[in-house]
Amino acid sequence: MKIGILTHPLDNNYGCLLQAYALQKTIKSMGHEVVTINRFSNPKVAFLAQFKNWAKRIASYYIKGNNVRLCWNPNLTMDMKRVLFSQTQKFVDRNITNTGIVFPSDLERIDKEYQFDAYVVGSDQVWLPNFSLNCFLDFVHRDNVKRIFYAASTGSTSFADIPSIAMKCKNLSRKFSGISVREDSLLPVVKKALGRDAIQVLDPTLLLDAKDYLAACVEKEDDSPIIFTYILDKTYDKQVLVGKVQKELQLPIVAGSVEKDYERGKNMDINKCIYPSVDHWILNMARAKFVVTDSFHGTCMAITFRKPFVVVGNKARGLNRFLSLLSLFNLENRMITDSTQLSPSFYSQLDNKYISELLKKKRTEAIDFIKKYLLKNL
Repeated sequence: MKIGILTHPLDNNYGCLLQAYALQKTIKSMGHEVVTINRFSNPKVAFLAQFKNWAKRIASYYIKGNNVRLCWNPNLTMDMKRVLFSQTQKFVDRNITNTGIVFPSDLERIDKEYQFDAYVVGSDQVWLPNFSLNCFLDFVHRDNVKRIFYAASTGSTSFADIPSIAMKCKNLSRKFSGISVREDSLLPVVKKALGRDAIQVLDPTLLLDAKDYLAACVEKEDDSPIIFTYILDKTYDKQVLVGKVQKELQLPIVAGSVEKDYERGKNMDINKCIYPSVDHWILNMARAKFVVTDSFHGTCMAITFRKPFVVVGNKARGLNRFLSLLSLFNLENRMITDSTQLSPSFYSQLDNKYISELLKKKRTEAIDFIKKYLLKNL
């Protein structure tokens, strides 16, 4: 059977890449041919969406005092992105079967060309307003195609917040045989906006074991112990937090992303802003003695690798996804909102037995969902 996966672009976001890899590998292991549609936004639409998002972050920072990333990269060309993502692209080329870069206007052609028997939409924030209609498969006009959402999620706003989009999504959702969400907070949203029942399933990154990620790497890394940091929104308080951890553990710090984002129009060397390889990210997670992150997928991977960690919650980005994940594993006490909340208890090891048993149960539920709603009667 040929199955298409539609998720976020395969670019420089390590979390997006790792969940895309994990979901494709999981479905391939069931014996199916799987291709991920590498959909990028139309440049003009992306510019407007990026500007609106940047304006919201500015307001959040200056009006509400929230800690958010303020830099904005308007009009990064595809050539610039190819340079910046050149190292992360190597992981994609080796491990994620995909269509190559396509834009929304290409999607109908892709559907006709590949003739997928079924589609899986997810995971990650596929219900963001500017992405929603495509993710409800508005470009698929064949009736004999199975469709499911796997671990769908959204940010601070979703398709449900815009009435004109919500109605179209509701109509398109009738063709989906099953809907699953990443966060339990989205269950009532699905019921209200779509009139459908949904279930909560694991993020795809949690469907695999640490050995599966290590097997995808071809690079080598020093195995000496480190403190691994994966910080999306850099702030002074997070620097203070990392400093406290280093003072306690007396280990070198290795960052999981670029030190500074490339900003077009400034006197910056783009070659010094290239994102490190995904192999580099995985191997440093593997050798970490402690993880500091403000990322959802950074947290998922710390759990997968059973690393002691602290996650800094960010209200501006939304706390529900962190709370939903952490409560599932009884790890709510590992989230803080500022560096003063760090305590010696954070350095204790995770409960490997409990996590392993829970993952076994939840992985079975996830696989059963896919088999029930996607593969049955095909």
